[in-house]
Amino acid sequence: MSEFELIEAWGIATAGLGNAGMNIITVVFAYVFAAHLAGKNLSRAAVISVSTIYSLWLVGPFVGFMNYLNLSNSTTIKYFTLYPDGSSLPAPGNYAIMMVLSAGPYALGWIGSLIFMHAYIRNNISSAPSTDA
Repeated sequence: MSEFELIEAWGIATAGLGNAGMNIITVVFAYVFAAHLAGKNLSRAAVISVSTIYSLWLVGPFVGFMNYLNLSNSTTIKYFTLYPDGSSLPAPGNYAIMMVLSAGPYALGWIGSLIFMHAYIRNNISSAPSTDA
């Protein structure tokens, strides 16, 4: 591949990362918003069903995110292998750290949204101090 083709492949991979990340964030915030509006009015079975469908739906964007992350990393490594003097792309780093720092916040958002629905909304856990005398 030419240098410009590798740069274009890297650009496509990073654009895919952004799209997959936005899909994850959009669905997580929609779930939190729905939990806030209707969480207390839903039956336990409905909450479990919605949470299961929500969690299963997020598998696709998470897999896409990880695939684009892998593509971005492998393209960067290939670029620096073929063009060691090139400086058009950022230098490749530790892949495990990159994976945790990139996908970790999305995973924490998913887990946090489930905790918000099941612990905070459904069980009426409140951080406000009690006013009972």
